[in-house]
Amino acid sequence: MMNKKIITALVCLVSLSLLGACGNDNDGNQRVTSSVASSESLTVSSHPTSTSLKNTEFKISLDEAIAAFTDKHPNTAITKIELGTDFGQYKYKIKGIDETNEYELKVDATTKEISKEEQEPLDKDERNGVAKKEEGLDLTNVISPKKAIESAGTVANNKKITGNVTEWTLEKDNQRIVYGVKFEDGQNDTELKIDGINGKLIEVD
Repeated sequence: MMNKKIITALVCLVSLSLLGACGNDNDGNQRVTSSVASSESLTVSSHPTSTSLKNTEFKISLDEAIAAFTDKHPNTAITKIELGTDFGQYKYKIKGIDETNEYELKVDATTKEISKEEQEPLDKDERNGVAKKEEGLDLTNVISPKKAIESAGTVANNKKITGNVTEWTLEKDNQRIVYGVKFEDGQNDTELKIDGINGKLIEVD
């Protein structure tokens, strides 16, 4: 009788130990799953979608985007550069011309993927270097987009202009290289034109 009680007690102890082990295993699996979920929730998107360019950094720099354009069209003069969103993704839009044609392409600011290539013939009076000379950008001493946005931000604060910087452009305006920095506040848009060489305000549009 005593032996039977001892055996029953041992069986109970073994059963409790097994149940305890199973419980630990289940808890461990839950902790791993929770850790994975936490890691996924903290993952930073490889395609920035910030509504303000003030605080957004890109994997592809302006120089790299320009190089992508000139690799495709080596004998062109760049006439306009723009950075803004296209279907929720930031892309550089670059235009350039050679002796006979105007070219445009978009470069993804994260992946460097090239899309929407376009080509149009120049008018007769723009050919043979005429438009190339008039519209081509000399980028040698041009300030960076970051510097232009900082300058525009200072002006915006002084003039009580609110909103997020959603895009910028760089092109010639009356033979002057100019950044156009666009602020959006709801349905109100304000563009500050910043000198591309010295960073000073030209006008508020």
